[in-house]
Amino acid sequence: MEKAVCFTGHRVIKRDFDRKILKDTIENLIKEGYEVFLCGMALGFDTLCFKALNGLKNKYPHIKTVACVPCANQSETFGEKNKKVYENLLRSADEVVILYPEYNDYCMKERDRYMVDNSSVCVSYIYRSSGGTYYTTKYAVEKGKKIIYIK
Repeated sequence: MEKAVCFTGHRVIKRDFDRKILKDTIENLIKEGYEVFLCGMALGFDTLCFKALNGLKNKYPHIKTVACVPCANQSETFGEKNKKVYENLLRSADEVVILYPEYNDYCMKERDRYMVDNSSVCVSYIYRSSGGTYYTTKYAVEKGKKIIYIK
């Protein structure tokens, strides 16, 4: 298995979030030999991670981005601007994995488990102990994955 990293984080990004720390964290992982990066394609932290990866692809063209989509109609409820950003990111992905054709009650958790199960490092932007980010980070800890916390 290639050295892979997954990301999990909240949709709401706090004002004091430092995007440079995120970029530096990803670049350090690339320098450590990580080549595959799995993003869940939600708005917020996932989008920031994907944009950072796309920016680093110029310097590190060998890295591979994998868009992990919980359901084919994920962007159905997004506003027009976010839908365009989402579609552009999907087009820029090296691989797209779609877990379900339509939204269902378990597709988000399935996507999160898929990303953790197919990576050895989880980069987590977590500031509360509830919700999908909490679930994914806890699952990664239970699976013995290395966790890098971003503040």
